[in-house]
Amino acid sequence: MKMVKQMKRIKKSTLILFLLMSIIPMCIFTIGSAVQSINYFADRYMDYVNDIVSREERHISNYIYNNLNSVALVSNSDNIVSGEKHEIIDVFIRFMDVNKNFEKMKFVYTNGRVIEVNRKGEVADYHKKPLSYVEATCIEKERFSMLSDENNGKYIVFSVIHRKNGIKTATVIGYVPLYKAEMINKSMDVGGIVDIYIEDSRGSYFMKSDFNGLNKAPIEFNIKDTDWKLKADVNIIDLKKGIYVDVLTRVIILLMIIIVAIIFISIYISDKIDMVVNRILTASKSFTRLNEKDEIFMEYKELNDIAKNYNKMVDIISHTTGYVDEVLYHDKLTGLFSKRYMEEKLNNILKNYEKSKVFFMIVQIDLFEKINDVYGRAIGDILIFEAGKIIRENIRFKDIAIRLGWGEFLIILTDTDLEKANSIAEKIRNTCEEYIVNTKDLEIKFTVSVGVKSYSGDAQETAADLQSCFIKIRGTEKNCIKNL
Repeated sequence: MKMVKQMKRIKKSTLILFLLMSIIPMCIFTIGSAVQSINYFADRYMDYVNDIVSREERHISNYIYNNLNSVALVSNSDNIVSGEKHEIIDVFIRFMDVNKNFEKMKFVYTNGRVIEVNRKGEVADYHKKPLSYVEATCIEKERFSMLSDENNGKYIVFSVIHRKNGIKTATVIGYVPLYKAEMINKSMDVGGIVDIYIEDSRGSYFMKSDFNGLNKAPIEFNIKDTDWKLKADVNIIDLKKGIYVDVLTRVIILLMIIIVAIIFISIYISDKIDMVVNRILTASKSFTRLNEKDEIFMEYKELNDIAKNYNKMVDIISHTTGYVDEVLYHDKLTGLFSKRYMEEKLNNILKNYEKSKVFFMIVQIDLFEKINDVYGRAIGDILIFEAGKIIRENIRFKDIAIRLGWGEFLIILTDTDLEKANSIAEKIRNTCEEYIVNTKDLEIKFTVSVGVKSYSGDAQETAADLQSCFIKIRGTEKNCIKNL
């Protein structure tokens, strides 16, 4: 009996010693690591936010090219002049043919009249007084973008103020379902500590929350080739609190996992000790002589191995997820559509128009390869960018401009005739001829040659024929317009 009590005391002491040797060092190590992590992130919170904004800048910039600039073009288009119903409907239908994210467009007058066109081409003309909160706010406060609940669906509402003779008369509004903007919505959500938004020079902004946190630390990125800036307001106090809460939560969860694991291991060891104690008691009662090769000593060895292996056990792995998405159909240098867009979408574009009213304009920067060889690729890229900008500024909203390759552009003109096509070609040619590209060390002038070709009615035949048209343009005299 005395021996049994001694063995139980040994078992209890062994378990207590094991728990103390396991839990205390692990807790000290975990808490120490957590404190170091908290101090590290708290001291570098601005680097953390800069990294978030920089990582999302590419996705947000692409979204601006595909949506924000498009809505702005609707309001600033030469096609919306009188604000007449037929004019607005025509522009909206063409806009939604090109911009597939938009479900409908509205033209909201300050007198309450609303002209609405949906993706199916259905038109509604009605008076609405008072205007909805979103519509009224877009007009009165010039809010560029808001979230709206309409027809049991969530939408992002883009708007652009329309002015005539300096007076606000109406606003153009486009609706995009929120799920289609999931990428941009995720990119701009940093848990309420950071307010990321996009703002133009007039103070209009996209997806801006009513962020009034104290101790703001502003971060700002210019978005290349646009009137937009990517901004972030950081609530420094909340950011620090957020880091502390996040790290401490992880530490608590980790400690709980470790303690549970140690308890299960202790139970396993306790069972092993009981097994050994029972064998010792059985052996002592039978007065059997034990030797070093007996199984009981092998059990002690196993117990010792368990303790040693436990001390080598812990390794925590965490992971982070990132969201990557690429815009397929836009050229990153010029902002125009890309060659891939033409290859995959040309047939769908052309089938919507009467073939006699479609013309192709082939634009070639003269002597581009020679300029590139003499001045270097950086200067060549500048010329491509400037030529793309001139093309974008001299075509109509409904026209489609595509960059095909080095110094080569294709413009698809719709609802036009040869005379108007030649007029647009002359505007582009003349603007390029008079344009001076200023760099740090150089002033460079350049010219373009333009070919105008009618649509044959066969998209596949046209795609092949355009290749030969570029060859013809290269062989003609420079700085000219040629009907092909």
